[in-house]
Amino acid sequence: MSAGSVEALRARPVEIPAPQPVEMAGGAMVAHPVVLIELRSSEGLCGRSYLRTYSAVALRALAALLEDLADMVIGQPAVPEQLEAHLPHPLRLLGLRGLVGAALAGIDMALWDLQAQAAGRPLARVLRADVDRVPAYATIRSRYPRAAAGEAEAAVARGFKAVKLKLGGQSPEADERLVGAVRSGVGADVEIMGDYNQSLGVAEALARAPQLDALGLSWIEEPTRADDLAGHARIAASLATPVQLGESLEGPAELQRSIDAGASRLVMLDAMKIGGVTGWRQASAMAADAGLRVSSHSFAEFSVHLLAASPTAHWLEHLDHLEPVSERPLQIVDGHAEVPAEPGVGLSWDEAALARLGAAARGARRARWCRSEPASDSWSRRGESSSELDRNAVIEQLERLHEAQGAFYSGGPGAPLRELLTDDVVWSVPGNNSIAGTYEGIAAVMSYFARRRQLSSRTFVMSPGEVLVGDREYAAVLTDGTAVLGGRERHWSTVGLYRLRGDRIAACWLLPLSPQEFDSIWTAST
Repeated sequence: MSAGSVEALRARPVEIPAPQPVEMAGGAMVAHPVVLIELRSSEGLCGRSYLRTYSAVALRALAALLEDLADMVIGQPAVPEQLEAHLPHPLRLLGLRGLVGAALAGIDMALWDLQAQAAGRPLARVLRADVDRVPAYATIRSRYPRAAAGEAEAAVARGFKAVKLKLGGQSPEADERLVGAVRSGVGADVEIMGDYNQSLGVAEALARAPQLDALGLSWIEEPTRADDLAGHARIAASLATPVQLGESLEGPAELQRSIDAGASRLVMLDAMKIGGVTGWRQASAMAADAGLRVSSHSFAEFSVHLLAASPTAHWLEHLDHLEPVSERPLQIVDGHAEVPAEPGVGLSWDEAALARLGAAARGARRARWCRSEPASDSWSRRGESSSELDRNAVIEQLERLHEAQGAFYSGGPGAPLRELLTDDVVWSVPGNNSIAGTYEGIAAVMSYFARRRQLSSRTFVMSPGEVLVGDREYAAVLTDGTAVLGGRERHWSTVGLYRLRGDRIAACWLLPLSPQEFDSIWTAST
């Protein structure tokens, strides 16, 4: 069956809340801005893909660019290999990197999904893969030793045989404590990778080479600026631990320059930045010719197909950005990502979840089908009915929460506190202390509150202060706390990032203003 021609394109910008902030050397990601792409064909098929912008600043711009590129593909055969032939010459003069490159990659990926659906086979089979699963590792979100160790242990319990930590942006000793805590938690048989997110200078990395090797990592990822290929080559030559590089390289030509420079012993490809499925196929062939093993960055739904068809496939990164809006999240079995059996890539959106996100967001744009003729079913998305944050309402909601917490800690019933939280509530407490961890679900969160009741000697006061920023779904609030702990009155301040769902709280991520003092308070109280 032919995929036919492209009849319509739709690009929807969405900010997907992170179930738990992803902490990195450069800060924490609390949401994943993505553009969802759909291509409808004349044969009634719908090819899907998505793109990440990392920052919401670029989200609407990328969606608008995709809509402006619609005329390039509408009416054309749904054949990804022909996409380049349809590029307008002025676009080449502008350059095919950055947002332009990302948009073209997203269209390429959706076209390949259409092709595989038309063939009635999974994309991996269309690409001539002969395996139905690939090894996967779990990326750990927390950088606090106790919390990270707990995450890693949970990942191993799910079957993962490897985990990756976010390192850098802190002292070498802090990195050592983080790796050591996770190693103690998961044991000697689990591989640990380290991602420095470009946080080290070349001179610093060279000076720290013995310490970096002593961490016992399976690889050291992006130790310095991704575009400094010569610097990476110097670092790679100084280390016994393999350097991993590639997620920031834009297109196969940049990968070839990295290979020629000897910048790394391992390669990591990002489906969006490398040029979609077409760019990945070229890049993986280059890596195979150079004898370099290939792992994936992000885009797990596509990467599982692409790695299955890559000659030197290594690891798939599992950090599911799309899961809250995906109808069929990627399946992990015994530490492997399984290639979906249905035709195409296996992507489909949870429209109810998208509608909830759309209703809660502010300042967004309309998402519509772009066609060769005017569309009669344009869809409104995000922001047209939303309003500014009611700061007083947020303060009142948190005052009710803290009053219920105080009553519970003083020996009162838990029901009033439970009624203020959703059943799927998430509560994250950072640090290396007696209460640190990420608690998921109402039972786990109530157990966490019960633990704090044991420590606080029935004296506990929390005072919500200034609402720093927020919208109808999220609010960052400065809060002061006082409790008698270990016979002493102790005080602390935190910024709490709360996810609000109506009159209930769906998540809280605490960020102490003085992490060391916070750790001291809650460690000394045990």
